[in-house]
Amino acid sequence: MLLLSPRRLETSEILRLRALETLREADVIASEDTRKTGLMLKHFEISKPQISFHEHNEERASERIMALLADGKSVALVTNAGTPGISTPGTGSCAGPSRRKSNSR
Repeated sequence: MLLLSPRRLETSEILRLRALETLREADVIASEDTRKTGLMLKHFEISKPQISFHEHNEERASERIMALLADGKSVALVTNAGTPGISTPGTGSCAGPSRRKSNSR
């Protein structure tokens, strides 16, 4: 299952709680910036493997994410500036599961 989570968690307590729950549920976290996301994960005591996912490796990272999803893993996609899937690099990964009829939320 592909789980979408904006990194800007300060915008709303409800969003923050849901985003943190999403990150805790995921088997793997695909991060646009692994350093910044890593600091956030450490702050909230979330220990999950991260994979780098940004505009310069989008195709390769999307293939890896799709392979993880095919293996039944859940992947949380975290971008730098808000909700993933609206602009690159999230667009490709959000569209992939839809085309393949995978679960995405």
